[in-house]
Amino acid sequence: MSGESRYETSKEVSKNAFKSSKYVILASGENFPDALSATPLAHSLNCPILLTPSTKLPKSILKEILDLEAKEVIIVGSFSSISEDIEKEIKDLVKVRRIGAENRYETAALIAKEVLNINGSSKIAIASGENFPDALSSSAILLKEKAPIILTPRDKLPRASKEVLETMKFEKTYIFGGLEMVSKEIENELDNPIRISGTDRFDSSVSFAKQAFENPENIIIVNGSGFADALAAGSLVPKLKAPIILSEKDSIPEKVRKYLFEINPKKIYFVGGDNSVSSKVAGNILSILEEKNKKPDVTFSLGYNDEKSKEMLEIINKVRKEAGLYELKYSKELEKAAKIRAKEISVSLSHTRPDGSLWNTVNPNVSGENLIQLNASPEEVIKIQLGIEGQSKNIKKVWEYHKSIGVACFVDNDGKAFWVQVYGV
Repeated sequence: MSGESRYETSKEVSKNAFKSSKYVILASGENFPDALSATPLAHSLNCPILLTPSTKLPKSILKEILDLEAKEVIIVGSFSSISEDIEKEIKDLVKVRRIGAENRYETAALIAKEVLNINGSSKIAIASGENFPDALSSSAILLKEKAPIILTPRDKLPRASKEVLETMKFEKTYIFGGLEMVSKEIENELDNPIRISGTDRFDSSVSFAKQAFENPENIIIVNGSGFADALAAGSLVPKLKAPIILSEKDSIPEKVRKYLFEINPKKIYFVGGDNSVSSKVAGNILSILEEKNKKPDVTFSLGYNDEKSKEMLEIINKVRKEAGLYELKYSKELEKAAKIRAKEISVSLSHTRPDGSLWNTVNPNVSGENLIQLNASPEEVIKIQLGIEGQSKNIKKVWEYHKSIGVACFVDNDGKAFWVQVYGV
């Protein structure tokens, strides 16, 4: 699930999770605190979180609000987070309510009080209001415990956060992050504190997942370098009953690799485009699960594997036929281009060619390219590509400039299989 920007990605997540929703939460996509604090409210109201820039509401976000047939839009944050002009624009069409205060700590406290009123929970969470990594993937545990989240600087609880903590004797107070995020002094002020942290944000995401789910069938994977995709994905957690796991763009952190091997999920959902979590990572994850399931190895020969390329072309057209689309015509010229690119990506798995030029310089008639490194059958490769937004669109969407195709599979001296589909006019 991805879009051209964080705002479009939040819209795509909403579309996948909700056909309609009485409520919509609108949060800033420029800073993390408000959207993070709003995650438990979204769980409580069973609604999506949509992101917006501070001063101009994207047309696609307004359209999504209307498509959801929302009765109320809840804006979280002050006027500096989401402007009064945006509020007025929405008010002309839908009822609007704002939960916001002078700063992120006061806003989080207001949201937390509302969540407690809705859920009646005796659990609460606290995280850094200065840095986002440790709380990025906390959505699953917040859902499990029906807990709101309040924010704090490292060393001193803000008055607004204290007021929430004084509303009752909490059965559990989760601290998200290590001592460098929330100090021991603050921990000592809390009711029944339970600290959840890891050696880094990726390790922390595994810790959150283990705390929230014993053996989840679904996993949501997002890039851990930014905050927007993870926060937008928060509304998927209750729908999929899945934790959010963080990954790097082009590699799987070792703790994440071990966790995926251990739980062996049935489905993995990627939020964000190929620039967030690459097809290389998707392929590596499938390889992990194949190893776990001990599937028989697919036999490859060194160099080009034309029979497997032919089989892949047949599968692509079968997928397109089932989707009610026209078949792509085999092109000898595009197959030649695909073979060039397959050998090139065995050196550098990238849409940039070894000489620094872009992929589309390989042939003047190309209009799209899919690439992946994966030692699996053509059917398995297509299966994983259909789960990657950009690659799925090339395979099964109507593009007026996608009429023909060339496919190649190249195996290097290490036995790694590199697949390329080149689409053309």
